[in-house]
Amino acid sequence: MSIKHHTDQHKTSISDLLSCVHSVVSKLLLDTEEGILQTKHGNARKIENGMKGKENDVTHNTSKYLKHQTLEGFVSSLSDEKLDSQLKPVLECIEMVDPVELLHLESVHFSSKRGSNCGKRLKVRPIHDQIEPRVSNSNVAKNVVRYLHVHEEDLKYSVGVFVFPPGARIPLHDHPGMCVISYVLYGDLTVRSFDWVENMESSSHQHSKMDGATVDNMQNQGGYFSFTSTAYSWFFGKLGRDDVDAKAHKKTMSCANMEHHQKLRRRRACLVTHQKISSKSATSLYPKKGNIHEFTAGPGGAAVLDVLLPPYDIDNDRDCNFYEVQLPDNKGENDVGATYWLVPIAEPKNFHCVGGAYAGLGE
Repeated sequence: MSIKHHTDQHKTSISDLLSCVHSVVSKLLLDTEEGILQTKHGNARKIENGMKGKENDVTHNTSKYLKHQTLEGFVSSLSDEKLDSQLKPVLECIEMVDPVELLHLESVHFSSKRGSNCGKRLKVRPIHDQIEPRVSNSNVAKNVVRYLHVHEEDLKYSVGVFVFPPGARIPLHDHPGMCVISYVLYGDLTVRSFDWVENMESSSHQHSKMDGATVDNMQNQGGYFSFTSTAYSWFFGKLGRDDVDAKAHKKTMSCANMEHHQKLRRRRACLVTHQKISSKSATSLYPKKGNIHEFTAGPGGAAVLDVLLPPYDIDNDRDCNFYEVQLPDNKGENDVGATYWLVPIAEPKNFHCVGGAYAGLGE
């Protein structure tokens, strides 16, 4: 995960950011289409050059290839350096979004204990308790992360704001085949991020006995998981569209992606980041860099503007998976560079993320 602090005084609007994201994603999709055309042409030449009679084999291989040549597939095929280059315009644009203008933030005296830092020279009133609908249970409300939907293009990208009360946490989770660019609008967060250990990933079949299937670890009952309706939305790439109380309207759904979860095993991962990020800092993660992370808000709460490309989509095997860390006997919890086991689990019962509306954002 790369972290960059914004110092430029120029400002940009959310519509400018959306235009920038749309342009970058369009370029990525164009590159994906060019790769598909090259594959088609290459296989056509194979048929012309002596593979007559094997057309069905070539067509089958082409179809199999094209199935994976989505935006996710193309993004996953790029190196971190190439992604840095491709996504640089988005990173630069998101850093120029004005938090005060976007969230209609109210300034407070710099000595106020109720304020949250918004840059080095400004303190603002946090907005977690101003988002509608309000969470009626005050004990639950202080741990509920709110989500303000901004925009989504199906299968391409989504943009939204996560709002954290003081001390609230989004637990350890992944972003399969996705890139995420985040900008801290106010407050501060402690972030922990992991990278999969590639050699363990390639030889995971050798560890099936010690790894164990996730069904045993996911706290499921009879093949069903209990989620809040917002968690249901999270898993289906529609996070935050349901206006629900964090404690009410529980839904029980059959996990349509159970087969996917059953294939998951605990895997070795390296802790690559454990640090505090402050307001007006931008971070990024890629399919192979810092892809598994968690956020914990500081005492002043926090708000984070997120760009996901492509967004979560269970129908395209981009399900959000949660994990817990198994600590080796000789390792501490936050030893950067150390290797840990990450065990897939059901969405933690103490995690609530509820969509809402505030200052023209959200639905």
